[in-house]
Amino acid sequence: TASCVSAVMDINNNGKPNTLGKDVTLFNANSLGGDCYGSLLTLSDGSCWSTAVGPSTYGYLTYDECMEKKDELGLSYCFDYKTYGYGKIDKDYYAGAVNYCGAESKLPTLTQLALIASEKIYEDSSIKYTGSKTNVHYSRKCTEETLISYGLSGYSSVWSSDRSSTALGYYWNYGSTLTTWSSTWRYGSFVYVICRLN
Repeated sequence: TASCVSAVMDINNNGKPNTLGKDVTLFNANSLGGDCYGSLLTLSDGSCWSTAVGPSTYGYLTYDECMEKKDELGLSYCFDYKTYGYGKIDKDYYAGAVNYCGAESKLPTLTQLALIASEKIYEDSSIKYTGSKTNVHYSRKCTEETLISYGLSGYSSVWSSDRSSTALGYYWNYGSTLTTWSSTWRYGSFVYVICRLN
């Protein structure tokens, strides 16, 4: 079956030297040679990350499930849906993302998500996280294919471990020409997650 095959594939037939992610890609080979081997998201801060997965893969935790796992996962908060949930939605997708990665510390910070934007997706060193919501970055056009190569489904958002509360989770948005951070209710079922590998 395909699950027992590991391969390195040439994806564009360009001459050598090959660069992982641009010239070659890995199939079931992410863990070969150490935690970061095969990661398309290895950053200048030394961190490396999985490709993104969506909410249909990582799922959600209910408030009771979150409270039960809160200490184990290092979660600061669980979503207080009785107070903040429109329609009293007992689905905490932020906690689901943390549960999928194994700990809140395994989610990227907003600074690291900005590094992904500047070093990988847009290749624009002016993109930085400054903490100011008004600091919106317009960047060179990013193709949907670039985002798909990192596991994102077109123009997408990725959860951050920063600034979560009982109501909100924060994320970084990767658009065609716009990239910045924002927040959403923790029952937001549109945000992707990446997990730290090292």
